[in-house]
Amino acid sequence: MALSWLHVSDFHLSDKGPYNQEVILALLVSSVKRFKEEEGRVPDLIFATGDIANQGKPKEYEFATEFFVALLKEAGLNRDRLFIVPGNHDVDRSAGEFLVRTISSEDSADRYFSPDKPFPHLSHKFHAFTEWYNDFFRNIRSFPTNTTCSPVEIVTINNCRIAVLPLNSALFCIGDDDHEKLFIGSRCLNEAKKQFVAADLTIALIHHPLEWLSSVEQGKIREKLVALVDLLLQGHFHKPATESITSARGEYLKLAAGAAWQSRQYPNSAMYVTFDNNQVTVFPIRYENEPEVWTLDTSLFPSPYTKSFPIPGRTNNTAQSTSPKKLDKLHQLDSTRYQSMLKEELGYIRMLGMPGVESIKVNLNNTPLCHCVFPTSMRESPNH
Repeated sequence: MALSWLHVSDFHLSDKGPYNQEVILALLVSSVKRFKEEEGRVPDLIFATGDIANQGKPKEYEFATEFFVALLKEAGLNRDRLFIVPGNHDVDRSAGEFLVRTISSEDSADRYFSPDKPFPHLSHKFHAFTEWYNDFFRNIRSFPTNTTCSPVEIVTINNCRIAVLPLNSALFCIGDDDHEKLFIGSRCLNEAKKQFVAADLTIALIHHPLEWLSSVEQGKIREKLVALVDLLLQGHFHKPATESITSARGEYLKLAAGAAWQSRQYPNSAMYVTFDNNQVTVFPIRYENEPEVWTLDTSLFPSPYTKSFPIPGRTNNTAQSTSPKKLDKLHQLDSTRYQSMLKEELGYIRMLGMPGVESIKVNLNNTPLCHCVFPTSMRESPNH
């Protein structure tokens, strides 16, 4: 049940972008067709982790539409197979000039991230991004206005269930001094946690490294993600990177695609990733100036320049196997909803038509995921 995706990030599209940006991104698009035809690399999904635009202006997203339409066409995918999160360059800084950062404690963060009201930083600073996003993904998904965590989506490809959680780490971006001043909102992540269901692979998308979050919540967000996801796909860091993040609660793998285009001062990079038998294999690519082509990036890993990583917490026996850690995680995620459903639907269970069967009043306050009710005769027999 192998599947593959293309991870791209940091395009900085602008109506006055330099010529080499146009050339490099056009060649990135055409390379998708070439990798597909020459090497059989066919992405089932595309993940774009932020900095779609350069200044968060409406005109810039017209170029974003052209770019992603062309990219999807070469990949042979529909728009529902593309997932995008914003970055700091998707923030309209002029619209957020007077929206200062006022969160200084967990209590103030909890008050700000209350789900019963929209966030002013979202509605003002992401106005152009939101309008473009909602139009581009019309009838597929919409950009949230009262949370930094978009709804978890379950995608089934080749009998493999992928849970995708897009995160907005750019909410409090103001300028070039954002390091350790950003927030996702632990409260938002708690709500997203309730949406997770059993999956073969869980992926979160984010623009910033977690080190850019405020010390008020940085550790807590990291621990929550360690317990929730298998992979964290990241942007912002303008060089490709892979790293295993470990804590007492578990482990996840971080993959940074690098920047498709920041300038020629940085590598122009992206990565293909294949998931199979509970491991991912990274095939990094980069732009070469002579000749002008996107090709295998030989700088990230030693020869043969690709690398496989086991998915933390999952076994390699079969793709369907799930470790005790993952089972416990899914049990915790599903049990509350399961109990709620039972309370609503089965508040009183009556078993009729069977000899010796009594009506049983069931206490569902602490009902486990699997709860069996047997006839009286069976419960009294040592053979059952």
